[in-house]
Amino acid sequence: MFTLLVAMMALVDSHAHELQGDTTQSGHVPDLPLWLVGCWQGEALGGVVTECWLPPAGGQMTGVFQLEQGDALAFTEHLTIGQVGDVHGYFVKHFNPDLSGWEERDGYVAFADSVPGEREWRWDGLVYRLTGDGHLHIELDMHRADGSVMTLPFQLDRLEP
Repeated sequence: MFTLLVAMMALVDSHAHELQGDTTQSGHVPDLPLWLVGCWQGEALGGVVTECWLPPAGGQMTGVFQLEQGDALAFTEHLTIGQVGDVHGYFVKHFNPDLSGWEERDGYVAFADSVPGEREWRWDGLVYRLTGDGHLHIELDMHRADGSVMTLPFQLDRLEP
């Protein structure tokens, strides 16, 4: 099976500047890509991809992803940006339409070592970039069985509520 480690989204809406992030007990505001909050959609992977992100809570952001091919749901993902154990990064857990998981029960895919920016966030093997024309451009590195790496580009638009 062609394993997809998909993650995408981001575009500034008119309310993004109002988001202040989640404050920890020390009063520190975690470094999170608040411009991701909302839902995004585009064509990729042979279908329609949709990704939605919630505002921060507990120093993390939570999102969901789905790929629809034809009239069928291909798979979904549960997404987290923040701290898991000792790693700060972007974390993905994949599910089939019947809710069976791709990873082991306690397993997940991690993109570590985040490098935040005003309009771009980078993790090992994953980039989210908000373009000047309001699109979210994502680059996802896929590792092939032969050891080579293929970068998959995604372009998403913000869905209006």
